[in-house]
Amino acid sequence: MCAARNLRCWILCTALVGLSSLTGCFAPVAQRCPDCTELTVSALRHLPPTANRLFILIPGLLGYGWEWNPAQIVLARHPEVAVVVYSWQPWLSVARSGEELGRVLRRVDRLLPLHIRDVTVIAHSAAGMVALQAMAHLSPPHRLQQRPLRRPLRIVAVGAPLAGMGFYPDPPDLRNTPLPMVLGGRFTHWPTPATGVRIDVFPTGPDDPVMRPIGAHNPADPRVLPPGAHFRPLPADLGHNSALGWLCQLLLDEDPGGEVPSPPLSLSLPGAASTEGPLTHGPDVRPQP
Repeated sequence: MCAARNLRCWILCTALVGLSSLTGCFAPVAQRCPDCTELTVSALRHLPPTANRLFILIPGLLGYGWEWNPAQIVLARHPEVAVVVYSWQPWLSVARSGEELGRVLRRVDRLLPLHIRDVTVIAHSAAGMVALQAMAHLSPPHRLQQRPLRRPLRIVAVGAPLAGMGFYPDPPDLRNTPLPMVLGGRFTHWPTPATGVRIDVFPTGPDDPVMRPIGAHNPADPRVLPPGAHFRPLPADLGHNSALGWLCQLLLDEDPGGEVPSPPLSLSLPGAASTEGPLTHGPDVRPQP
């Protein structure tokens, strides 16, 4: 048993090293993209006057990298879209990082000017796990039965192994363990989103190092998604780090200015997920414990 456990750990480390070779080591967003706008209170209060939408970009476990360049180029062509980047601490647990992001999103919703009609969060790779966990923290405890946000919120997870990578199956759902340690585990469910929140999940294919099935385990298993989530596999020619520009263009094409649409061909089974073919946030926006 110890030998099997050691083998699984070795395979996980090999996969993570392979992924890091595509992106590099972790570094703050400001170091890799000094021209990016960080998610701060000041940034929210000084959004471009032409903007009526906000896109929040959340890098994966290794931080902001070149994979975001195509996305930034696409978004820069749309003056109606303001773009900020949210940094998180990858060595924390899924539960703690998700709780912090949920609080940040609530505060963002309160601080945004009225002319910002909606918010889209694009969470890449392991950040997708944090974004889905944040759904449990969008409503303050004393307002659980009320609509938590003033404007629509769309959570987009791309290239995220939401079922875990499956190197060690038990115990599942280790949400209070540091994320790098549980990424190779198994997750069976995610919190249900609040009213006014839409979740879109864009998994990459098995050629992605973090999405390779192990036996019967599929890191992109749609059965772990919360009710109402939209499962939308990416085209086969898009990889872990090459999908972000294409995805941003798709999101803008789907919603050129009206309400966020429901994509075609989605299943409408009650209670089921739908299936279809560093900038750091700084001390002025980080929620206090």
